[in-house]
Parts: sequence; structure tokens; C-alpha cells
Amino acid sequence: MSSLYAHYSRLLELTAAEQESYLQTLKQDDNDLYQRLRIMLDIQELNATQLFKAGLEQASQGMADVLSEGDIIGKYQVIRRIAQGGMGHVYLGERQDGTYSQVVAIKAVSLSLISSEAGSVFNYEAQALASLNHPNVVTILDAGQDSRGVAYVVMPYINGESITEYCNKLDSAAEKIRVFIQVLDGIVHSHANQVLHRDIKPDNLLVDAEGRVHVIDFGISKLMGGQGSLSHSYLNAMSFDYASPEQKSGERITVASDIYSLGKVLKVLLPGDAIIGLIAAKASADRVEDRYQTVAEFKTELLNYLNCLPILANPSRSYNAGLWFKRYRFAVAMTVGLGIAASVTGYHYYGVKLESVQQAQLADSNLKLAEAMLAQVDVKVVSEIERQRALVASASQVQLELLPKAQAVRFTLSLTEANKVIGDYTNARVENEKLLKLTAGLPEYAIEHLIASKIQLELDILDNHHKDADKRLTALIEMASALPDARDARLFALVDWEIGTAPLSNQQYHQLFALVIPHLEPNDINQAMLLQQVNIISASDVLDQDKLQQMEALLDKSESNIAAVSAKRWASVLHDWYIMSNLQGKQSVESLNNRIVSNTGLLNSLYDNKHPSVYVLAILAKQSASVNRFKLGDIIDEIYTSVDPDSLPAVYRTNYFIIELTNAINERRFANAYQVMVTVSPELSSYGENALNYYLQFSVFANAFDKQGLYLAQLQLLREHYKAKGNIGHAGYFSYSLCSSSAKQFAPNEQDIQTGVAACDDAIEFYKKHYGETSNFYVLSLLSKLHNHIKLGDMDKVRQLTEELNKKSGSAYPATQVSYLKIMTLAHLALGEWDVADRLISQLAGLSNVSTYDLLLVKLERLQSAGDSFDLKTEIGNVGALNCDGLTKDQLYRFKKYTSDGEFDAMDLCPGSLKWDDIVKSEDEALKIYSSAEAFIPYL
Repeated sequence: MSSLYAHYSRLLELTAAEQESYLQTLKQDDNDLYQRLRIMLDIQELNATQLFKAGLEQASQGMADVLSEGDIIGKYQVIRRIAQGGMGHVYLGERQDGTYSQVVAIKAVSLSLISSEAGSVFNYEAQALASLNHPNVVTILDAGQDSRGVAYVVMPYINGESITEYCNKLDSAAEKIRVFIQVLDGIVHSHANQVLHRDIKPDNLLVDAEGRVHVIDFGISKLMGGQGSLSHSYLNAMSFDYASPEQKSGERITVASDIYSLGKVLKVLLPGDAIIGLIAAKASADRVEDRYQTVAEFKTELLNYLNCLPILANPSRSYNAGLWFKRYRFAVAMTVGLGIAASVTGYHYYGVKLESVQQAQLADSNLKLAEAMLAQVDVKVVSEIERQRALVASASQVQLELLPKAQAVRFTLSLTEANKVIGDYTNARVENEKLLKLTAGLPEYAIEHLIASKIQLELDILDNHHKDADKRLTALIEMASALPDARDARLFALVDWEIGTAPLSNQQYHQLFALVIPHLEPNDINQAMLLQQVNIISASDVLDQDKLQQMEALLDKSESNIAAVSAKRWASVLHDWYIMSNLQGKQSVESLNNRIVSNTGLLNSLYDNKHPSVYVLAILAKQSASVNRFKLGDIIDEIYTSVDPDSLPAVYRTNYFIIELTNAINERRFANAYQVMVTVSPELSSYGENALNYYLQFSVFANAFDKQGLYLAQLQLLREHYKAKGNIGHAGYFSYSLCSSSAKQFAPNEQDIQTGVAACDDAIEFYKKHYGETSNFYVLSLLSKLHNHIKLGDMDKVRQLTEELNKKSGSAYPATQVSYLKIMTLAHLALGEWDVADRLISQLAGLSNVSTYDLLLVKLERLQSAGDSFDLKTEIGNVGALNCDGLTKDQLYRFKKYTSDGEFDAMDLCPGSLKWDDIVKSEDEALKIYSSAEAFIPYL
């Protein structure tokens, strides 16, 4: 125990003999603390809070002001000191930057009195506190650390009196309770935003002249001290009478600690009310499990008391019977008037009615409690997700059969959505199926049935059940179009899809979004960001550069509001930003890696609680790293390594295994890779657009063995499919894929080359229109077209394209720069321009990322095209032993091209290298794998 009052609190629980033993043990370690405690025990009649206030005042007398009248701190000017404390002072201030006039209270303390731990989290905590926005909460306007060595917090100045002073002037208990309920409303808001007060007491509950309660000093003790800090025992001691047992003993502070303090305040406000005394006692029970579990539950209890309804704190049957007579006193009076015989009937009626009313009220109370708890469920950086999961589990115990139909529908929808928020898709499906049954065929529940149908489709996509998804999405659009009023806030659910379940380029989703977005009004920052996110997507073909900038600005906004923004919203925006920028050729895995690593707080809040969203990001980053051969940050590698694929939703598991396939190919474990291909190819029709990721890796596998011809026809199929769907982004990409793949064939036929050239023309037109002539894919498409015309021997086209590419001077992308110099060298050699080719070869040799064999092969091409067979043989003779593991099949074939005459015919280059036939035992099986695009295209 670190604080003075913690030791004192413990001593009060001991007998005199135990106290003496405790003190003697303490004396050996800290004689000064021993002397203080000894004095305190000798003044038992002194109230503990008064004692510590006296000590606080004594400590503050020797403390100089940290600020003076006229000082400027942040945007505010100090007017005068209005209060003092053991660590610092409170000043009246006024905004002075000319924006507008505002009177404020400034709490200031010397940085020398703040623990290093508290100083390190100061800005983080201040940002969390500043996220509060409620009429009964006095939030933080500004906070910081001044160059003069001052930590300060700025809040609106409230001209009011403490809640005890105000309530002492009120006549009725009901009036006092309604004032106190305002306090609860403010605390409910703070807890929903994952902010604890930590120091609830009458002095921090101010009431203004209009009767509005203002809860002040949220989290100030943590912000300016840090839990358990020795230097702040006096500060925390101010609230001794209201501090929970766990606070006094230095244990972890939770929601339950605030509830305890609230119970103590309620008891002070209404000391003579027996029932309120029971409620206050339950709230401030010593054992956490005996208290109300949420402030919303505490509020419900007081509302039930005001409305003469049963309360949890007093389950007495006679008390509840008395409440029934209060509510139905007119009916009771009529019954008594009928005489003794009638009174017997009346008593019988009372018994039946009481039971039914109690059941109904109990069900309603449970429902309100459960809904209040579910409203707090969110995943944020400061989230206690285990508590939230417990809230959902508790709410799940409500018996639907006790609820009226309307309440059952409303509650089941809340529970379904709460399960989705915490990533429990299994229970979300269970609750959603109940919701579908409850609402089927009932026009009055059209909105709920529409949302349930959307969630069913969403969960099916997560389970890789993509069949008929387009038809079901069309049905959703028709249902949404038929709604008489699209302004219902519940329709936010139609635009909020789990990560990866609503492809950015799918026009049907855009159509659904466009139906509801104009009618929705956000109630908080997360809804506002959701609307911005889907607006960017639905108003764009995903290739609009301005929209990408807007998405990046939205991502920046989410990262700068970490205390208020849901971590799931951040993950969703990050995912869409990455996909959009990748499609536009403006993304690198480094940028994704840096984004994730720089937001480890958001990432850890998901990772620590095994939320599916964190694995989506880790898998996305790992996939990009695998393709681009980039090393991820340690935290992302750690998350990826911890993935249990069997516990992931199927759609994420699909992404996980594509990485395993990618890595197996990159690491040349071709037998393992082919086995994955054999396994997944029959299932691709259920993978939706994830099937494309697998098919593209099939292409990479074929490239390793120079087997591009296997999949060229399938790329053409995919290209035509997306053209027909009007998905110009995917159509452009597959035009580029067909273009570049045709150029990479070692010995292509002329028809394949001509098909490739036509695809190159489409890709060039697409990327020029949407990304400009400096974009990466535009340059690569030109290079591939040039390469194809070199193979065709069409020198007029070669010269024309070479002149155009000469103006580009390469690319900012290192890999593209290598390709540019290689292909431009081949072009100038084909044109007989040796000097230009030599200059390009020299530039290529100066690149740090060019492989030894790529450079050597270009040099050999230079020698062969010039007819210099002697130097060619000399150069080959100097090569030495080939590193066969580092050679692609394309490079190996090209080496053989230069060794195909005379004495080199006998050379068997890389005799032990893995060949296609070593892996693929059945050509029919290979053809089935590479024609699988025909099976999954109908579901794209």
C-alpha cells in the first residue's frame, strides 16, 4: 500500500493488538509514516477527510503559486487564484486568443510533483477526457505541459454550489433524487466512453442556478498523479469518505469504484430515507460483486423507486405489495367500497394482478438494464473488452418469452449487433436467426427484418457462403427502397459492414449506400466517420485520386481521436484506405506497416482481446509483405504468428491461407504450394472475390516454371467479365495482368502476343485516364506492350513506344526502374542503337536492387545482338557455377538460349533444379486448377 490513508484505512479494521503489531512492522521500513499514523490513531474523533484536508492545507501553505495574475498558458490568461490544494492551485482564467470570450478554471501543478509515469501518459489521458460531451459533464477544454515546468488542465468555469448545499434547500426526496439522477446520466456517458471519474464527491458535483448538475474533475487524479503515486496520497485523501475499499488499498480502479462513491453521495443527500438507504448501501457495498454492476442499473433502481416499482435492493414481498397499492390506489378504494364480500374478490384480484405486473415490470427492468449495458459495448483503445463481453453474456440471459413482441424485437436486434461489435460472430448468428423469425412477414417490423437480412448476408460472407450473394443484395436494395421512411437511425446498420464483406468496387453496395446515406444523421463521432467512409466509397469508382486523399484524411482523423473512435472503425478505414491506394498503384507495404506500428495502442486493444479485426489487419499486412518481400514490424509478426486459423471466420481464414500459399511460392517450397492449390481450387466458387487472390498466386506459381500459357485465356475471361459488370477498376487490372503475362512468355505464339498487345492498349488507356501518365501501372503497361512488339519484330512500333518511354525517364518504384532499364535496353538493341543500350546497361548496373543474373543476361543480349560470339563465350565462361536456387525458370531458359550452339550444347545448366514435371504429375489436374476461373467467375 502506497498511500497514507490506505494504511490508515487498514488499521481501522484491526484490533488494538493487531494495530500495534502492524505499526511496529511498518516502523522498521518508514519511521516518518509510522509517526503520522500513530498521531492519526490518537485523534479518533477527528473525521478522516477533515484530518487529511487539514494536512492538505498545511502542505499547500508552503507551496508557491505556479502561475501569477496575467500569465498566459495555452490560449488562456490567468485572472486570479480561486482555490489551492496540496499539489497545486486552481485559477480563474479567460480565453485570450480573440476567437471568442470564455471564462475557465485552470488547474495547474508543478511538473516536479508529477510522477514520471503520469507525465508520460498526460496527453493520452487528457485526450480521452476531452472526448466527453454531455450536458452534465464538465469536460476538458485544453491540457498540456508548459515550458515553465507546469502541467495544466483547462475546464469551463462553473458558477454553482455543491450538490449537498443545493439539495439541502429542496423539500422532497423525489426532487433530490432527480437532481442526483443527473449525476448518474453524466457518469453513464463517461463510462460509455471508457472514462472513469475516480474522485466522485459532493465538491465535484456542482449545481447551477437553473438546477443543472455539472460533474467536474473527471479523471484528474489519474491525469495529474497516476494511480498508486506516493506523491499524491494527500490529493487522493481529500475523498477518503467517498473512496471505495479498492481505492483505499491501492488496487485497480474500475466502474465499480465510481458506483461505490455514487452510493456514498446518495446516502449523504437522503440520510433519513430507509429505502434510499438500502439502495445507497447496495451501491456502496464493500464487495464489488454486491454492488450495482453499471451506473445504468443504479439509475434504473432509482427510477423504479420514484415510480413505485420493485427494486433490487429491497426484494421484500410486503414492500412490493405496498407499492402495488400505491400504483392502483383508486382500484383498491373501489374494491373496499363494495363491502366485505367484494373485498375477498378484490384480494384475489390483487394476488393475480400483482404477480402479472411484477413479472411484466421485472421483464421491462431487465430489458432496460440489458439495453443500457449493450449501449456501452464498443471496442476502443481504452476499452475493457472482457467486461463488455461479460455485459453481452449477462444481457443474453434475458428471457424473450417474458417480453412483449416489440420489446423482444428491439432487444434481439441490440444483442445481435453487440455480439458483432465484440467479434462473436457465432452468437451474432444465433441471435440474428431469432430476429428473422420474430420479424418474418410483419410489416410493422420491416426495418428490423431488413437489418436482420443484411446481417445474415454479412455473416454468410464471413463464412465464405458467397453463392447467390448478388441476388440477396438485390433483394436488400428492393426492401430498402420500399421503406416509407429512410430516416430511422437503425438504418446505420445497412452501411456498416464487417471488414472484407463489402468489396469497395461492388456497384450493388454503392447502390444500397446511396439509398440510405442521404437520410442518416450521425449521433457521435463513430457514426459521423462511418458516413464519411461510405460516402467516399459509394461516390467513387475507387480510382478517384481525390477520394483516396479524402480516405487518408479520414484515417488521420481516426488516429488523432483515439479515445473517441472505435478501434473497429479505425481498422475498417485503414483496410479501405490500403485497398483503395493499392488499386491506384500508390501504396507500398511500408506505408501500411508504418500505419499499424504507429498505432500500437489501437492494435493492442484488439489484439489483447483476440478480436477478429486485428487479425484482418495483420493478415493484410503480411500478405502485402509476402508479395513485396518486405519485413513487417515485430508486433505485426507477433500477431500473425499467433493466428489460429481454425478460430477465424472463414473469409479471414481464406486470407490467411493465401499468405501461406504466397510464402511457399516465394520460399520455393513448390510441392507445398501445389498441394494448397490442389486443395483450394475446387472451393474457389465459394470464396467470392477472395478467389482472385488465389488465382493470381496460381499465376505466380506458373510463372516460376515459365507456364504463362496455362492461364492467359483465364485472364482474358476475367477481363471480359469485369468489363461486362462495369467494374472498370478490376477490368483495368486484368487487362494489365494479361498484357504483362503475355510479354513474359519465353516462347509465345503470335496469337498470344497479339491478344496481349490488345490488353496492353486497354490497360494503357485505363491507367492514363484515371491515374495519369506518371503512374506506375501506366509505365508498366507501356513497357509490356513494347516487349511484345520486340518479340513481334515490329520495329516501327518499337521505335514509337521507345520514344514515348524515353520521356518517362523511368519510375519512382525501384522494381519498375529495373524493368524499365531492362526492356528499354532490349528495345535499343533491337533498333541497333548500341551506344544508347550501353548507357542503359551502365545505369542498370548502378541500381542496388538489380539481381546479378538480370544484369548478366542483359549484357549477354547486348553481345549476342551485336554478333560478338567470342566475347559472348568469354562472358559465359566467366559466370562460374550458377546459383540455381536464385534463378527463375525464365532466367534459366535465357541462359540456355546463349549456350545453344557448338561446345555449349553439351552444358546441362542446373541439372538438379526442380522442374514442372517434378511437381505436377497430372496435366489434367493442372488444367483443372488453371481453368477454375470459369467456376468462380459467376460468383464475382
